[in-house]
Amino acid sequence: MPKVKLVGFLFCAFTIFASCRYVNYRPHSKTEKLIARPSIYICDKIVDFRIAEGGWPTSKMDFMSKNKIYYDAFKDFPYQFTEFRIKDSTEMTFFFDQYLEDVKRQNSTYPIQNEYNKNLQNKTYPAYKKSNKIELNDYHGNIHFWKENGKILWKINMK
Repeated sequence: MPKVKLVGFLFCAFTIFASCRYVNYRPHSKTEKLIARPSIYICDKIVDFRIAEGGWPTSKMDFMSKNKIYYDAFKDFPYQFTEFRIKDSTEMTFFFDQYLEDVKRQNSTYPIQNEYNKNLQNKTYPAYKKSNKIELNDYHGNIHFWKENGKILWKINMK
């Protein structure tokens, strides 16, 4: 049995070592995860939208365009990608991805060294294009909304 554990450990160690060229894993503390968590204010405003409009929002623009209160709720939302998946009139899931701090870290720029075209020397490109690494531990998640006993409930799931 110890040989199986040793082989398993060596296999995992080799896989991790070999994938370092392609994968980046940045650990996050519980405090950082709590800061990256969407505000409950947005959840309340989505519920208010559902009650006032009689249906779930279909997109971020649909939500923000209906009222200034909804626009203000999303104004400082820390994620770039959002998606509303409506199951029926009583259930909806709101997905969020691409945390702005992670995007800024991945998009840190570097100058182009191009001796043939002098106009491009000051142009910058995202650093991840240079490294081609994928972040495995980026912040993302969903908020599930459902109706139970006449009340609309929600739960935030962070990954």
